[in-house]
Formats: sequence, structure tokens, C-alpha cells
Amino acid sequence: MILDKTTLKLEAVLAGAISANQPEATVTYVTWNNDGVPTKPGTFRAALNSTTDVTILAAPGQQGWVLEPISIAIYNKDTASVTVIVKTDDGTERILVRQTLATLESLCWDKGVGWYVMGNAS
Repeated sequence: MILDKTTLKLEAVLAGAISANQPEATVTYVTWNNDGVPTKPGTFRAALNSTTDVTILAAPGQQGWVLEPISIAIYNKDTASVTVIVKTDDGTERILVRQTLATLESLCWDKGVGWYVMGNAS
């Protein structure tokens, strides 16, 4: 998964309203410049907003640059289950995953591993 156009971003949205608390998203990524040189990893954080699309990784800022996610974690801190949809959007939305998360579960993606759900470790 890479973002290789200045219009291509990664978004998350919920299938319905929350009960009390919005889920939180954290994306760790590397930016590759025009010469193919990567930066140090960076982090992008956002709170979801119920049924409104939220950018969880913005599009590259310059033509020819590429943003490569290393990991994604969306944590459900609500008091009820939520259904999270993660998608790319460049004017056309493409769903990557749709997953229901129980309270205190996280939807995760790791480069080389893919999507999985982590439960509460308590």
C-alpha cells in the first residue's frame, strides 16, 4: 500500500454513530522523495468522526513523492462496538477493509503482515 499521487489519501470512517468516544487512528509512514531516498519514519494521528470521512494519512505534498505506510492502528475506545472502514480516496473511493471492533480492540495493519485485530491485553 502506497500513496503515490498528490490526490491520493488514506481515510477512515465509521459505519454508524458512536456511543461515547471516537476511535483514534495512528499511522507510521516513510516518505520517499523523487530520488528514491526515504525520510525517517513519521507519525500521523487523527480521531475519527463517526460517519464523516477522516484523513488518516494525507496525500504526498509533492509530485513524484511517495508515502509508504509502515503500520496503521485504529483503537476503539468507545463503550460499544464500532465498524471501521479504511479506504483510499483520490476522487474515487476504494475500500481496503471493513471491520467491526469490540470495545478496546484495535484494527491494525503492518507492512508485510496485512490487516488483523488486536484485543484488549488486560
